[in-house]
Amino acid sequence: MASHPTPVHKAGRQQSNLRRESKRVRRAYTDQIKAVAEEKPLYGLVTNASYLGVLGASADGLRRQRGLGRKATVREHLTDPELAAVMLVEAMAKDHLADGLVNSSDGIALVVFRCGVQVRPMLEAHRARKAQCQTPTAANDQRKQEDAA
Repeated sequence: MASHPTPVHKAGRQQSNLRRESKRVRRAYTDQIKAVAEEKPLYGLVTNASYLGVLGASADGLRRQRGLGRKATVREHLTDPELAAVMLVEAMAKDHLADGLVNSSDGIALVVFRCGVQVRPMLEAHRARKAQCQTPTAANDQRKQEDAA
């Protein structure tokens, strides 16, 4: 049996299982958008709506914040919790869109944004807890450096 190499990010890192799963979720989500959209879907608009809702910035804004190139794929540079949050937004939006009540790109983007706004507090709470956990370590490291000097 032939073994397949592990997929690699464009940046050269091995692709995580989460990133592979995010592609599956994204495909199901975009298939649902195609199924309900009356006109050709504006995927950039919808993607920006999810990023704005859950991360607080558009794809271009995230690229600027993180020092990424203009053509960089933002998803490949998200932390695992950020990527999981975006996946949750997409899964929630797919579920809402399955009702068939929204059929324009603007309406779809609004649904996606609202899902992102619902998920964002969880991500922010995680970041705050993580920062609290790191603070004592940073303070201890600084004290050790001062004691050594």
